[in-house]
Amino acid sequence: MTTKQIIGKGVPNLLAVAMLGNTPGVDTSANPFYIIWSLSMVDRAMIFGLVAGIGAFIFVLELVRRRRLKEEYSLLWLATAVALIVLSLSRPALDLLASTVGIIYPPSALFLVAVIFVLFILLHYSIVLTRLTQENKENAQQLALLRWQIEQMQKALPASEINADERQNDQNSRVNRDKPVVLTQGVDVLAQ
Repeated sequence: MTTKQIIGKGVPNLLAVAMLGNTPGVDTSANPFYIIWSLSMVDRAMIFGLVAGIGAFIFVLELVRRRRLKEEYSLLWLATAVALIVLSLSRPALDLLASTVGIIYPPSALFLVAVIFVLFILLHYSIVLTRLTQENKENAQQLALLRWQIEQMQKALPASEINADERQNDQNSRVNRDKPVVLTQGVDVLAQ
C-alpha cells in the first residue's frame, strides 16, 4: 500500500506515515520520527514526562543560578521534576502507583503526580503570600506611627526653639556685660 492509496482513503497524514512504518517495503530505521512514532502510546507519554522533568529541572536550576528564583522556593519545583524523572524511568513504580490509586492508564498517574506537586507549590506560595501581607500591614502601621511621632516632634520644635533662642539671647547679653572688652588696634575683642 502506498502513501497516495492510504491518504486517498481519507486517513490523516500522520496516521498514514505510521501505517507506512509497518509496511515491509519502506525503510524507516534511519528516520528518528518513525522510531518514536512506532513506540507504544505509554512509552511516548513516559518519554514526554522524562523530557519535561529534565527540562523543568534544568530550567529551575538556571533560574536559581541567575538569582531570579530563591533557593527556598525552588525546592518544591526541583522535587516535582525529580518525581517526574523517577516515575518516567521506573515503569514498575509508575504501574504500582497507578494501580494503587486506581488509574487504568499508567502515564496518567505521571501527570497526576505533577498536578499534586503543583498544588503543593501553590499552597506554599499562598502561605508565603499570607505571611508577607501580614508583615506588610505591620510595617505600614509602624511607619504611620513613626510619621505621627515626627509630626508631633516638629510641632513641638518651633515653640522650644523660640524659647531656646530667647534664653540664648538672655545668656549672651549677661555674658557680654560681665566680660571685659579689650581694644586692640581698633578691633574689639572679647576677653576669653
